[in-house]
Amino acid sequence: GVCIRHGAKRFMCNHDGCTKIAHTGGFCIRHGAQLKRCGREGCTNFSLKGGVCKRHGAEAQKKGGGGGREKEEMKQKMNDMEDDARRRDVAPPDDTGMPRG
Repeated sequence: GVCIRHGAKRFMCNHDGCTKIAHTGGFCIRHGAQLKRCGREGCTNFSLKGGVCKRHGAEAQKKGGGGGREKEEMKQKMNDMEDDARRRDVAPPDDTGMPRG
């Protein structure tokens, strides 16, 4: 599947006269679509991923293509480069990944 930005079609609510975006079952929230709730007992938030809400551990997908995992990997790579530089007694890299100095 693709996102709306990259060509996915949006479907409108099947209720007469409604111009909202349809969710499950072809209807908007107002006209009967049922979104899943968080699986934790007593929580009324909507589930995002894995049946739980963000508060209970779901990672929300960022608008514009995600990048959450890539960002974490880049942070880890930068930390590893800084550790290597400290071990070699060299100036750690700057934000571009190039050695300082």
